Amino acid sequence: MPTVLRPLNTGELLDRTFSLYRNRFALFFGIVALPHLVLLACQLVGVAILPTARDLSTIMFSGLWGIVTLLVSVIVSAASQAATIVAVSQVHLDRPASVLDAFGRVKGQIAGVIGLSFVMGLAVGLGFVLEFFSWCAGRWRFPRKSWRTWESATPCPAAPN
Repeated sequence: MPTVLRPLNTGELLDRTFSLYRNRFALFFGIVALPHLVLLACQLVGVAILPTARDLSTIMFSGLWGIVTLLVSVIVSAASQAATIVAVSQVHLDRPASVLDAFGRVKGQIAGVIGLSFVMGLAVGLGFVLEFFSWCAGRWRFPRKSWRTWESATPCPAAPN
């Protein structure tokens, strides 16, 4: 019988989370490890076919292969996160869960999960870029005063001595 859903405090939430992962370690390890084997194979292929010459074409190839590896990494991470969510829900509802079952349930929706991962990554990256530019504009518009300027200023009359 599934547990009753009720609000949990932070300690209870962490306890249930760690208990769930500890009791089903093989399931969640398999969900994360299997897709990351694809990423490992991609990285090993990149190392195996990397040219040994040190010229511009090698640098371009390395950069291009780095982008391919980054895309494979995003796809693999999205797939393993989606399968983990499915497995957690199955375990929480006291239903049988397996690695292949979790990936089978995600298979039809993986394109949406990958798209959502890309959109969220772009949104967070854009937020960081905008924050950086606003910080730079603030530093340019309001330069920082040195401590000597503050030391030579007269104290406020209402300030206690």
